Amino acid sequence: MQHLDSHGHAGNLNPGDVQWMTAGAGVVHSEMPGDELFEKGGTLEGFQMWVNLPKEKKMTKPRYQELKSTEIPSSKSDDGQITVKVLAGKFKDTKAHIDTVTPIVYYDVFAEKSGEVSFDPGVKRLFVYVYR
Repeated sequence: MQHLDSHGHAGNLNPGDVQWMTAGAGVVHSEMPGDELFEKGGTLEGFQMWVNLPKEKKMTKPRYQELKSTEIPSSKSDDGQITVKVLAGKFKDTKAHIDTVTPIVYYDVFAEKSGEVSFDPGVKRLFVYVYR
């Protein structure tokens, strides 16, 4: 996936990479399939989540952050069966590298086998999306 925006940021996102953009006072952006997908075909899957900024932060300077999959901090569940990638916020002693305008917790959780993990994100609102 190729990212371009009106503030001069450009990036190529590969499987497992994370892009975090704060639109704030305004930014025009596009995310398009990369050249290889256009040339060879295939599928592209991704998640785009939008978080509303509080009114006092609406005019925040736009910002773009990108992490390669190998740069994303992760932690294992106590039983070792589940991997928790920490995209935003903190899990156990593992803190995300993404800097957010508002406090937010965002995990990518992967279970190879059945296992158990407990979360106490310390937030009032929670969103969970289960994906194959």
